[in-house]
Amino acid sequence: MKSEKVVQTEILNYLKSIGAYSIKVVVANRKGVSDITCCVRGRYVAIEVKAENKDFRDVTKLQRLELSRCNDAGGLGFYANNLNYVEKILNYYILDDFLM
Repeated sequence: MKSEKVVQTEILNYLKSIGAYSIKVVVANRKGVSDITCCVRGRYVAIEVKAENKDFRDVTKLQRLELSRCNDAGGLGFYANNLNYVEKILNYYILDDFLM
């Protein structure tokens, strides 16, 4: 199973490959802020990253609240435990719009 750090690195490399502006958040001014924030084709995205063997139950209530706030504000916030899921979500919500 891949660690959270390995999954984060894979996601950051993918975001770079599609031309996204991305930041790995190390320290934030409040708790619950997502691990990766980025801008993909003009849309704000927040990704809470977990190790490959973790699932949605490992996302804290505060992290879920932050992801909800991102979505409520018009961004795209979600949790991921593998690169394949990130690719699917971004293709569905953002990237396919630009292929039409």
